[in-house]
Amino acid sequence: MTNQPEAAAPPLTLELFQPEVGSTFTVAFPDARFDLELREATALGFRDPHVHSRHPFTLLFVCPDRRALAQGTYAIDHERLGMLEIFLVPVGADTAGVQYEAIFN
Repeated sequence: MTNQPEAAAPPLTLELFQPEVGSTFTVAFPDARFDLELREATALGFRDPHVHSRHPFTLLFVCPDRRALAQGTYAIDHERLGMLEIFLVPVGADTAGVQYEAIFN
């Protein structure tokens, strides 16, 4: 047994996600899998350094599977970023699929 600290996850920032626009993030359950394409990673206006430790931003995902995920926190796997816990909110649907948004303050 070692007493080595686990590697800290990188902070979730806009700069971390911007290069991943167009890539797939996966939510997996024992009986279902949802592949979400990251469509947008967008800065959210003003940042008050006294209130926000990072620049606020939003992520928009699209999933072609019409079985909408309920609003909530999901373990989402990505090839490069690994496993992340992200709170997703379904915000609409169009011909491409169900849209989910994640907001980071």
